Amino acid sequence: MSERGGREAQEYAAKLKAEIDAHTEEIHNLEAIAQRVRGFREAAEPKDAIDVLVLLESLQIDFPVEYYRYKLQQLVPSLLQPALLQTFAHWEPLQVGIGRESDA
Repeated sequence: MSERGGREAQEYAAKLKAEIDAHTEEIHNLEAIAQRVRGFREAAEPKDAIDVLVLLESLQIDFPVEYYRYKLQQLVPSLLQPALLQTFAHWEPLQVGIGRESDA
């Protein structure tokens, strides 16, 4: 192999290594995001809207590229659903006197 061919092969190998390193970092970041979201969903204590916003804000700060690339804000409905179900489980909007003392 000529000197030029050897140099080109080294440059190509370096370029491939850089791409592999970038993909490895992205995979690591995606695994970290998945672990945080999974931990949030599996937590024993009930979550509310503020908890969801704090999680999303931390993901946006810690993983800005992935947050926008994978549109992680779309997780809001699925993360909020359990809190909303719990909040409205016993809500009866047509029942009179809920939360007030009765006049009788």
